[in-house]
Amino acid sequence: MSTLRVTDARAAEIAAREQAATAGPWSTDPDATPVRSRICYHSGVGSRVLAVVNTTTNIPANATFIAHARADIPDLLADRAELIAAAREAAEALVGARDRLLAAGGYTALPDRDAVSLALARLAALGIVLGGTDEH
Repeated sequence: MSTLRVTDARAAEIAAREQAATAGPWSTDPDATPVRSRICYHSGVGSRVLAVVNTTTNIPANATFIAHARADIPDLLADRAELIAAAREAAEALVGARDRLLAAGGYTALPDRDAVSLALARLAALGIVLGGTDEH
């Protein structure tokens, strides 16, 4: 099982870098050459160059990737937060259902017990642990 590559601490670091960067929108320079492209910031009063990409390969692709990062990173961080919140809610629901079945004496006979155990284990591997053990 894998763990989250972007931990809460790393997400906070990424968010801090994103907040410190020049506001968007950013774009690439339409007058790019085969060996140079510029990343530009556009405001209501015009645009200014933020960075120049100089390499021997992939100039347009590299510049486009950098320019789109200004909008992509905040969107990805927001989606990450929503998905983690949804996973925590799902884990709470699974633990609650398991605990209710345990209290009623029906958990050991539950046909989906292995699926519940696997789901809780996958969430635990991602750092979403709500307590209790599934070994009953």
